[in-house]
Amino acid sequence: MHRDPGLRALLERSADAGDRHAFRLRDGREFLGWIVEVAAEAVLVSWAPSPFYAQATGTTEMSPADEWVQFTEIVSGSLARWDDATRQWVVLVP
Repeated sequence: MHRDPGLRALLERSADAGDRHAFRLRDGREFLGWIVEVAAEAVLVSWAPSPFYAQATGTTEMSPADEWVQFTEIVSGSLARWDDATRQWVVLVP
């Protein structure tokens, strides 16, 4: 069971805001996209479109399918959101 209620609350606020977010995953991937939904132990993410993804997969798909990510798979301290006003990433701390 995930024991950091601060992370869940932060992800819920992030989903409500609709901003673009980024974070690292323990498996080495880096997420860039939108937080769609937050459940008790996981977050549903929608990956941002990228021509690099299409090139790497040899398909016309521009992004992977939406994916549920367990909170425990998110690298601590790596959650950030894009701030359109300052045009930079802002690290979010629960």
